[in-house]
Amino acid sequence: MPPPRWCRAIPIPSVTCFNDNIYTGAILSVWFDWDGDANLTPAEWYQPCINAYSGSILVNVPVTGVLGEIRMRVRSRGAGNPNGSGDACLAMGSGETEEYCITIAPAAACAGTPAPGNTTGPATICPTASFTLGLQNQPITSGNDYQWYVSTDGGVTYSPTGGNTPTLTTSQTVASMYYADVTCTSIGGGTASSTPISVAMSNFMTCYCTAGVGPTSAADSDACA
Repeated sequence: MPPPRWCRAIPIPSVTCFNDNIYTGAILSVWFDWDGDANLTPAEWYQPCINAYSGSILVNVPVTGVLGEIRMRVRSRGAGNPNGSGDACLAMGSGETEEYCITIAPAAACAGTPAPGNTTGPATICPTASFTLGLQNQPITSGNDYQWYVSTDGGVTYSPTGGNTPTLTTSQTVASMYYADVTCTSIGGGTASSTPISVAMSNFMTCYCTAGVGPTSAADSDACA
């Protein structure tokens, strides 16, 4: 099992689980209550293996996660049985469930000027579809502020958008460009901008045929075939 103290925003080398030879192959799931709300959700789920004696998986502690003691749940049962992202509280007639308390410690304070690198995200998107942008070099230190910007005129002008977060979840109806300013708020810290990303609008037929907005008739179905 992992050590009892981890630092926020720092990757945990791995979580390794074993099934003690109860099964020749086991399906393993692990949940971390990152937001401290006592609910173990699919967004907080990791699966080291689905048919093996043991499994390991890299876990990144979210920079937005709560500090202090949180819950970690590990569930193991025979391969082929339900044990997925939504099964943290599933009544199981076999297998094993174990609870652990781990402590999330603050990350080290930032220093100097960040180097966020490129803005990451999709190259194209369908109208109003949600997508998430991020940073190539997301800081793993504390004390960083984020301001996202969007341009709908090819980068001539930009307007602030989103909140003070290392990622931006948004949608668009026209081709747009995005970037983020990252500021280290420590004494002597500076501000740097990520390289903008251009997100184009997907082809109409691609969106219509795959995004759940059509087809609605036999003729439309033929067009999407």
